[in-house]
Amino acid sequence: MGTLTSFEFLQNTIYKAVRSNLLFVALTILGVVGGLAYLLAGNLANASKKASNPLGGDRISQESTLTDPRIQRLGDTPDVEKRAGRSGRIQFINDDIGWLYDGGKLFRTEDGGGRWSLLCDVSPKQISQVDFLSPHSGWMIASKNLYKSDDGGWTWSLMPQLLPDAADADLCTVHFLKDGRRGWVAGAIYVKLPRVKPGQEYTPTSRYLSSDLKRELHGAVFWSEDGGNHWYRQLLTRDLGMFTTFEALDDKHAWAAGTAGAFYLHNGLWYAMSDGGTNQEELVSVNALSIEIGFPTFQPINIFFLDSRIGWLSNSNGYLATSRDGGRQWHDVFSLGDAKKGLPDFFTRLFFTDESHGWACTFDGDLYTTIDGGTAWQKHEAGEHIDDIFFLGSGDGRGLSRKSLFHLR
Repeated sequence: MGTLTSFEFLQNTIYKAVRSNLLFVALTILGVVGGLAYLLAGNLANASKKASNPLGGDRISQESTLTDPRIQRLGDTPDVEKRAGRSGRIQFINDDIGWLYDGGKLFRTEDGGGRWSLLCDVSPKQISQVDFLSPHSGWMIASKNLYKSDDGGWTWSLMPQLLPDAADADLCTVHFLKDGRRGWVAGAIYVKLPRVKPGQEYTPTSRYLSSDLKRELHGAVFWSEDGGNHWYRQLLTRDLGMFTTFEALDDKHAWAAGTAGAFYLHNGLWYAMSDGGTNQEELVSVNALSIEIGFPTFQPINIFFLDSRIGWLSNSNGYLATSRDGGRQWHDVFSLGDAKKGLPDFFTRLFFTDESHGWACTFDGDLYTTIDGGTAWQKHEAGEHIDDIFFLGSGDGRGLSRKSLFHLR
């Protein structure tokens, strides 16, 4: 599950503003040449949108209507006017019991989203992720600290931290297996700058430097076998960056990705995913694994695995890739846009019920479905900006907007 650091949240906020300004300029130009009149006539809105697929061939993106039978509004989300302004996230463990977190606030429902109770408000801390295993037992990362609840989220206990000083780590995501004993925390830790031999120079990336300019941030994964009481480090990357998305099926099959790279777990060891190398033009063969640090930054955003072999990975450059061997090899199957021609939209959350059928939501708040494993996608109209989606194993899903909770089926 993917999370955003405070820096990345600020970056995405400006990113969205840039996209809005680009759209305004584009519409202004269309108005000058007379195209705006065509748009106002409604012809474009009612027409099927045919877009070129940079991966080969064409795809048809047929927008559904507001009465889409696959999307049903269930009710209002809690405390709409006072919510923190960040994109909210949801998790359900059955049809009735679920949680919603936004900023520093955590809510719970026991009737499928009809009514919500405020469990806690840790503001000004920010909740990065909540991971519940049952109606009672759950985990939370808030402002780099790890917490555990045994009463459904009403009270939280600060757990033994991974490092003596919380400032030495940037925890982004937590994932425990169903037994509640074995689990991971992923993110990044600060390590000392490498020693430089006489005559050599080393210029660290300022984005990942510590405040004292003596350490730099590297991606890290920690593992616990006793419910989070003790941790040991499973992975520390050579590259700078952090892990912001993590997925696991069991203690032998897990995946982590972010600006620090993309890795898969095999027999207790972590290995880098293959991007196919680079071609003669020094372009990465698998665009969904591409990492470009800048403004904006392009990186892997979300990972979903159906089983130990078949999975999908999305990137903020708009690309989607799939793997059929547990994450070793990947190939691009779809793109929402070309990053070289502007700022593309991208999938922020993925879910598949089988090898063919899947759901996704995007940074721009759109809903999509696929029936062919991700090669082509159909856009669905919910009438509101969708922040997050969550699905139970049965394929029964929920969609979250700033105002509403939706049933997805």
